[in-house]
Amino acid sequence: MKTSLKSFLVIIVLLIQNYTAQKRSDSIDAFITHKMKELKIPGLQLAVIRNEKIDHLSHYGLANIEHGIATKNNTVFSINSMTKAFVGVAVMQLQEQGKLKTNDPISKYITDIPENWKKITIRQLLSNTSGLPNNIDEKEQVLGEGIESKNWEIVKTLPMEFSPGEKFSYNQTGYFILGKIITQLSGVHFTKFIEDNQFKPSKLLVTQFGDSNDIIENSAGAYSTIINNDGHWINDGKLHNAYATSHSFSGQLQEFCLQQKT
Repeated sequence: MKTSLKSFLVIIVLLIQNYTAQKRSDSIDAFITHKMKELKIPGLQLAVIRNEKIDHLSHYGLANIEHGIATKNNTVFSINSMTKAFVGVAVMQLQEQGKLKTNDPISKYITDIPENWKKITIRQLLSNTSGLPNNIDEKEQVLGEGIESKNWEIVKTLPMEFSPGEKFSYNQTGYFILGKIITQLSGVHFTKFIEDNQFKPSKLLVTQFGDSNDIIENSAGAYSTIINNDGHWINDGKLHNAYATSHSFSGQLQEFCLQQKT
């Protein structure tokens, strides 16, 4: 009798757990579906991690609107400027190796810079508080027709936006310089340094640098309701195709996208 009672209680507990998990899953799905409609998100993947394990894994909507292709768990999405986090990790890895300190002035590593750039620190580049002029225009196009030497010479002639450390302003030039520093100190292009020291150890086997020109298996389309109108970015509430064009010198920094499959 006791054994039967124990078995019965175990079954009840499992049923309650399954019901609770299903109820939580339904709640998550309802929330995501609502937000996708509200924010005009065509498709996404979702992973909920609980106690270092995947508690919920799902995909929603369309990966490609034009052809009505549904999002799957192996759909590859671009993550754009989220790549800056990988650059930050690369800098900290070099600091752990004793090759730099984040409080160092950039002039310690980059010499061909204007006088008023020389006291800017690596920390200020990382935190977007450098005051450097942006090396992209108001339409987010890289200055100098995408040519590294021209871009570098042009941006050095532009005035500072504010004194270093004065305030926050999202900036691409700072991360371009960080890429140059990583390349110089590591002896390899910064993209390879990130691949070797972050992607491979973390087994991010399908994570890669790329852009809209690359043919990437299972790649989702990129869409946005934000569009540039005569140099002004506006949200017109309609979905538009979004394109990312990379440049070999800037890599991830403003236009290279990391592609991540969950």
